[in-house]
Amino acid sequence: LIELALKGFSIEGLLKDIGIKGAGEIEIKPEQVSLVKLPDGDKPGQLRISGFAKNLVFRDDPSVRKDELKKIVGGSAIKTEMNIESAKIEVKDLDSFVFVRPNPEVGRKADLKKLKVNDISLTNIEASAKIWAKFPIFGWLRGTFPQIGTIAGKIPDEKVNSELRLGTLDIDTDESGKTTSISNLLIQLFEIGGQTQKAKFKLPSLTLSPKLITTGKDPIELELYFKDLDRGGDFSFSLENEDLSHRGTRPKK
Repeated sequence: LIELALKGFSIEGLLKDIGIKGAGEIEIKPEQVSLVKLPDGDKPGQLRISGFAKNLVFRDDPSVRKDELKKIVGGSAIKTEMNIESAKIEVKDLDSFVFVRPNPEVGRKADLKKLKVNDISLTNIEASAKIWAKFPIFGWLRGTFPQIGTIAGKIPDEKVNSELRLGTLDIDTDESGKTTSISNLLIQLFEIGGQTQKAKFKLPSLTLSPKLITTGKDPIELELYFKDLDRGGDFSFSLENEDLSHRGTRPKK
């Protein structure tokens, strides 16, 4: 289990069949594992990583950081969880990686102490998810995605993949805590064989530190289509920076 700088958000799972191409130095100690890219002669090096994710679980519990959820009945039940059965993972350039190995006997937890990568992707996703999101007017709603994967596009033979992509990811830990910076984040998830729900999110820039959360000036895009069975309605929501629009059917009584 790895907890990131955003309180309540964590990742756990397995990486298999990992391949490394390029020049790098790996060090394995009882306390930690590290990998650092090395230069290619007089040129900057490139360290490519590829493999597969198995049983990877993303969890987010916003109730631990949002006061509004702490004040309402059932607020602690609002938890997003995505279970990725399998996916292909690629990193086109890894600069550095430091992972602290867990040891319950001395009270040491697993921790991603440092990670700096460029152009990372998670594709060929086969997953399921329960996603909570706050909609205007309707409040917090849950979309249940029994199966997530690839859907047909708008033109013949076109395929649209569920995927996660990042331009850069930089995680660093010091005495004050963990700081995570990302750029050009894209998440798009499509339900298959069900109610055609979807979730799409574009975030140009984000920095999470122990005392501050900042985003850049470029527009943030969010598009959601849920069928909340508990509320008995179809709900869609789109957001681009400060330009907010929404539509939906009111829950059936």
